[in-house]
Amino acid sequence: MSHATSPALASKPKALPIAAIVMLVGSLIMVVGLFLPYVSSNADSSINVSVIDVLKEESDLVQSGAKVLYALIAGSVGLSLLLSALALTGKKVWGWLAVILSFIIAGFNGLMALMPNEGKSVQIDSAATVIAGAALVVFAASIGFLIRKKPVNQA
Repeated sequence: MSHATSPALASKPKALPIAAIVMLVGSLIMVVGLFLPYVSSNADSSINVSVIDVLKEESDLVQSGAKVLYALIAGSVGLSLLLSALALTGKKVWGWLAVILSFIIAGFNGLMALMPNEGKSVQIDSAATVIAGAALVVFAASIGFLIRKKPVNQA
């Protein structure tokens, strides 16, 4: 007597793409970067604020009009986390969007980290470098996510 197995029982569960997991980890590192010192004082290095600090309360180091800029940083990092989580579904559209957004985040934070501080009383601190580096990791992983080959279904 031969036992027929149903296709649902015989199929293996889908393996998560490693690139999507790396994207998610990189995005989580960017979220951690939001809590690190983003701006510090040249006069007193113990005075610094993070992106989250700027969004919560006014700071002497950051101008009042810059709150929108910091909200854009936090929002783009949150969106990157969402896109990376959605990439776990395996759909390539999330990878394309993650490539674009991570490139923008890395470029912006990289420029902020390289910004000269001539005549200013503040300097960009470690968070911009952490966020830019993690965004580059997400950028590379999302490209890897896009060029991966789908496994061939064997029937």
